[in-house]
Amino acid sequence: MSHTEHYIDINIMLNVSSDAKMKANLAHLKRLDAEIQDILQSGTHVTMYEFDPINTTWSRFDCEGPIFIVKRSSAPRFKMCILNRNSKVNFMKAVTSEFVVQTVDPYLIFKG
Repeated sequence: MSHTEHYIDINIMLNVSSDAKMKANLAHLKRLDAEIQDILQSGTHVTMYEFDPINTTWSRFDCEGPIFIVKRSSAPRFKMCILNRNSKVNFMKAVTSEFVVQTVDPYLIFKG
């Protein structure tokens, strides 16, 4: 059974409320970045891919897990955070005016 399945099973067994999960997620994110004030949006699981413009191909990037869009108390005011289940290195990207997002269902494509 994969780590993801264990995570889901544990949540069901403990019957953790979504409010309690959000508070736990916020506390965890604040340990990574003390400037984080709030979670604006979240998703339970994403897998990242990286585009190679020379070969015009996508390849899997070693990052997957829950995604959060957070508000911070200092610049940059917003960040996209993926808590990586594949390694201890999480993905943190500032959401600034250079951050470009496009939705191509079911994908969220960004650069910046």
